[in-house]
Amino acid sequence: MFHNAPKLFWWGVSMTCEVVVANRMGVALAADSAATFSDRDQDGMGRETYTFGACKIQQLSFVAPVGIMFFGAAELCGVSWELIVKAFRASLRRTTMCTLEDYATALVRFVEGNDALFPTEQRLALFRAMAVRSVRSLLAEVQSQQETGAVGSSPPAVLAQIRETLQGHMLPFGCSEMDLRKTIDTHMAWLSGDCVKEAANTEELRLVARELPLGKLCEAAVRNLYVNFRTISGAPPTGVVLVGFGDEDAFPGVLELQCYGLGFDKLITAGRGSVKKKVDHRNSVCIEAYAQTDAVEFFVGGYTNQIKETIGRAYRQHVGRFADAVMDATGGASDIEELVGRSAADFERQWSEELIRGNLEPLRAVVEGMSLEQLAELAEALVMLEAFKERTTRRTHSVGGPVDVAVITRSEGLVWIKRKHYFGSTLNYRFFHRQFEEQMT
Repeated sequence: MFHNAPKLFWWGVSMTCEVVVANRMGVALAADSAATFSDRDQDGMGRETYTFGACKIQQLSFVAPVGIMFFGAAELCGVSWELIVKAFRASLRRTTMCTLEDYATALVRFVEGNDALFPTEQRLALFRAMAVRSVRSLLAEVQSQQETGAVGSSPPAVLAQIRETLQGHMLPFGCSEMDLRKTIDTHMAWLSGDCVKEAANTEELRLVARELPLGKLCEAAVRNLYVNFRTISGAPPTGVVLVGFGDEDAFPGVLELQCYGLGFDKLITAGRGSVKKKVDHRNSVCIEAYAQTDAVEFFVGGYTNQIKETIGRAYRQHVGRFADAVMDATGGASDIEELVGRSAADFERQWSEELIRGNLEPLRAVVEGMSLEQLAELAEALVMLEAFKERTTRRTHSVGGPVDVAVITRSEGLVWIKRKHYFGSTLNYRFFHRQFEEQMT
């Protein structure tokens, strides 16, 4: 139900809290405004500064009932996601699409094909930096396995084993073998020349590189780059949440993307099919929280993932000790670990189902009949609850500041309930007039 980002970054080192609450009437979005910047000097010493002005909810279209939220990294290759979305929105004009998946696909294609925001020179520089790291990691792996004799004494044999392993991994969503082949062929001259020279930055790695077939090394390096993109890029991912209605949707839906960065002309994302939540005739309510969600989880379900893991560990530990004592006294069965595992799973299932029946199911029954105003109040309250917990239990500024709240319905589109501006609306009526004219053209 909830999406706990692994210490995702928002302009540095930070987290956030965003909530979506939907029934068949519409969907409410709420997001805090906290952002943390982290600067490091040459000695690696860090300094954090905080701001509460981040705008994490945006309108994805001037005319369609679709909104978008971000959590995690606020930038893609140095370009703000807010800027990307506003440029995408301008490019759509009055175009609408059938489903949320269509909007997500269009956004990905817009990023991949936008040379103004992401010039070819920048894409090439990023690709080459990652390619060097990929080649270096393969050379180091060949050297390590050669020394230990894990695969064989020959570096080509070790590389062949690595290539076979990489072949067994799936390419990122949206990348095909044809895309991979095109990248290899386009950059092979540089890969087999300057790239290998830069990657082999020690005498040991240079010796390994001399014994390897460069073509196969470079092909493996490019595949490794895409298969292990998140690790090799080193950049924190961005969670992108699309919320609202496609033209063919009677009820609202929620779709989440995990965007890891640009691999030359491909935006590397996690697959989209498994992360869509939809209100329909069978599922009348959707409650989703993103990034920092402990307090929201506890309010909705009666427990958090951390509580669940803690109870599970404690149960296994204490029941295991009791079982060992019984075995020592009676000479019992030797498969005690399997028995304890099954018992722990049954125990966890029982108490979590009871808490869900006592917390989530009554909440869902109430949310199903809530008005749009009440949906907005609940979404805002859940974000504020998370912010209050953070403020009173930690010394971080990971959640806080003004809460932006919006409601999306099929007929009214995105309507702001609460929205911060860096300027006064009464002093800038021309701004809103320009917005109105843009939407009408």
